[in-house]
Amino acid sequence: MVGRDREISQVTEFLRGTAAFDDPMGTTMVIEGDPGVGKTALSRAVSDLERAHEATVLSGGGVQSEADIGYASLTQLLGPVVDHVDALPAAHRDSLHAALGYGELGQGLFPQVAEALAALLTDLGRRTPVVVVIDDLQWVDSASADVLGRTARSLPGSNVRFLVLQRTGVHTLFDASGYPRLRVEPLAEADAKALLTARFPQTDSQVLERVLVESAGNPLALLELPTALDLRGRSSGEQLPAHLPLTGRLQALYGGRVRQLTPATRQRLLVLALGESELPVSDATLDWLDPLLPAERAGLVELGQRPGQVSFRHPLVRSTVIDLSTAVDRRDAHLALASRYAEEDERRAWHLAAATVTPDETVATLLEAAASKALHRGDATGAIRTLVRAAELSPHPTERARRLAKAAYQGADRGLDMDGASRLLEEAALADPSGARTLAAAVATAYLLLNNAGDTTTAHRVLVAALQQLDTTSADPDMVAEAIHTLCEVCLYAARPSLWPAYHEATALVDLSAYPVLALWDQLMVDPARRAHAHLHDIDEALASLEHEGDPVRVERVATAGVFVDRIYSAHEPLMRLIRDARRGKSVGPGTLALMLLAVESFKRGEWTRTRELSDEGVQMVTDHDFGLLIWPLKLTQGWLAACTGQTAKLRDLLDQMHNYATPRQVDTVLLYAHYAAGLEALGRGEFERAFQELCGVTAPGELRSHDGWAMAVSMDLVEAAVHSGHLEEAAAHVAAMHDARLAELSSRLELLVAGSAAMAAAPFDRQLYERALQTKDADQWPFDLARIHLCYGQTLRREREAAAARPHLRTALDIFERLGARPWAERANQELQATSEAKQGAATQVGPAVLTPQEDHVASLAAQGLTNQQIGERLLISPRTVGAHLASAYRKLAVTSRGGLHIALQQARRQDENEG
Repeated sequence: MVGRDREISQVTEFLRGTAAFDDPMGTTMVIEGDPGVGKTALSRAVSDLERAHEATVLSGGGVQSEADIGYASLTQLLGPVVDHVDALPAAHRDSLHAALGYGELGQGLFPQVAEALAALLTDLGRRTPVVVVIDDLQWVDSASADVLGRTARSLPGSNVRFLVLQRTGVHTLFDASGYPRLRVEPLAEADAKALLTARFPQTDSQVLERVLVESAGNPLALLELPTALDLRGRSSGEQLPAHLPLTGRLQALYGGRVRQLTPATRQRLLVLALGESELPVSDATLDWLDPLLPAERAGLVELGQRPGQVSFRHPLVRSTVIDLSTAVDRRDAHLALASRYAEEDERRAWHLAAATVTPDETVATLLEAAASKALHRGDATGAIRTLVRAAELSPHPTERARRLAKAAYQGADRGLDMDGASRLLEEAALADPSGARTLAAAVATAYLLLNNAGDTTTAHRVLVAALQQLDTTSADPDMVAEAIHTLCEVCLYAARPSLWPAYHEATALVDLSAYPVLALWDQLMVDPARRAHAHLHDIDEALASLEHEGDPVRVERVATAGVFVDRIYSAHEPLMRLIRDARRGKSVGPGTLALMLLAVESFKRGEWTRTRELSDEGVQMVTDHDFGLLIWPLKLTQGWLAACTGQTAKLRDLLDQMHNYATPRQVDTVLLYAHYAAGLEALGRGEFERAFQELCGVTAPGELRSHDGWAMAVSMDLVEAAVHSGHLEEAAAHVAAMHDARLAELSSRLELLVAGSAAMAAAPFDRQLYERALQTKDADQWPFDLARIHLCYGQTLRREREAAAARPHLRTALDIFERLGARPWAERANQELQATSEAKQGAATQVGPAVLTPQEDHVASLAAQGLTNQQIGERLLISPRTVGAHLASAYRKLAVTSRGGLHIALQQARRQDENEG
């Protein structure tokens, strides 16, 4: 290794934990550089040094022709230690066996496989240090890249190190962010000359200088160019060939060697190039290897010490072998590779597809099955690519259209590429115009209409028509379930009662018990106030199962089912996985919804800084990927924050956006969002009549609107607004509806809201109801709601002339509101404290002029702001007549005769108080 002492030292220091640079993870180093610069040679030299220090070295890498075959690279990597897999605990053993093709698919999900691989490597690391070398990272299949990336991040502080080799500037599926990087540069001129003269000591000066110039320090070119020039027969001064691009020259060099081989040897090389470098060990292995000996002597491959181990000297050798082969050669090689695998193995399907030049329904069916397996593992990208290839091989136009439409739906549903999904759908329509009426096409069309245009009416019509024309004897039940789920989403967003009967008719087409996620939506999203009680155990079990779930859509859908019963945090870590994947461009749709769900939950739990971060990130992600409708639940959380923190201008802008979007499209749920946020803002400002009218736009008093979970969510808001605006009968009716629906049984938050609402609406005042509400289990998990109950309790006590008893509750409310940043609510709490002759030190509004009582000052200040006696009374929970009496007293003490002089008189009186103080 001429000229690589520094790089070898850096890598070995990293592997042995003595590196000087900062590596927060401590597990992985990325070695990057241009093709032929010596990345592989460097890793081999380091691997040899580590083996000499008794380390276990596992080497593998990507194969260009197997980049679409799940776990191809992982299978290659684990070949030497496959016996150790059998010694693992059953769960880990089964997961790895599934990934390697020996077990049931259900055990092969990415997180489970990563956990099992980490266990295997940790076990190996207890005996010796373990070095995992992954070459050609750009061609590692998506499943292996995901598992290896997760594993590397899960082993900080262990005895395991990863070296990953990749070409500079090439995108890879392995998440290498945050790891230290070693850039392998071309050799310096002195080192390049030393390498060249050491390997070719008889080279004349003309050739030496030309090779040095054209190689530009690339070690592979330095070693290969002189051989191609046949230096032994070249006389000094002979004209050298014209300059060629480096990669073209190198491919030409390898091409010359390949062409000199016998057809049998070239065919064996082609099988290796198109498949795995690690051959299956069998009695015939040595015979199979014999024809490769000439290729070894030609410097094209290296035969390892283990039986069946073969590797190309450079990736360009592999590329050259493929480029120089004929279509017939490649077909025969793929057929030979396909014969190695069982009927159900995805690799068999892909190799058969590569060997097929005309449409073949048998191969297309195998590919579609392989796509289903990939999707089950969470490999949506691989599934879509496989479905498209299946469509290409479909002999019948209807099947071609169906598979293209299915690929379009999977792409849209996972948010991978909405434009790409639209193009696939257009191709499906062109392939077979009648195929556009298939269920898969209808689902894809409806999904795109819903999420791009927000056209709920057309999306509903397309789905209902397809479901009504369905031939249930031949329909794919999984696609029927997807259609019903999409129809449910359409109805939820439309929020129009007239659309739901068609959904309920559609649910009769499938056995919901066979589709538990769809069943959860049917029970917990469609009408949670009436149907959720019997299924709380189901949602809790489903949420617990997400820990090792690899399908991002299932994670998002199960978590969404828990939104109205306050269960989202039970899926916190799985949702964070989706967000991390979305940040890397994987499954962006589910990742965006995960951001929304966690933003909603963090708002409820008083984590408002996190709410802002999550919702802002989600809005940006939706905007970047043009998802349309997904932006509005995120803007709802932004609206809550703006309403509760006093950002009036921002809220008005958000409300305008919601109305402008929702009204022409009839997306009534977004209008509900607007009413909800506007009602919260009015409550915070003490404008109770306006709050009542806004919240009635979400659900009528005394009614928990059917097919609408938001009716449950605004229950206490509506009761609070009704009580303070004098709509006492409506408030009592709504509390009765909450009790009748047994909302308190659904979650600790709803229990708190029901208890708080009952206390607010009680007539006459019942102290025990408030005390019972404040003692609700886990009430402190919902600080904003808890603070509002304290505030109402304190207000009521103050109104009952129990100022001393009111103060602790008002102080508690004020402390919580200030901690949250809920400024309008904090001002209300402080004003109530003033009315009890106490104000919090340092609060925004202090006790007024000494000549006025606290209540007179409060009333006068509101009157100076332009509020009417009726509005002041609503805010302070006193009658307009009492407001008038306080104003009359304030006029007399301040020597003014009308509201117009109040503002100046109050300012003068306060300055006088300050001077006297």
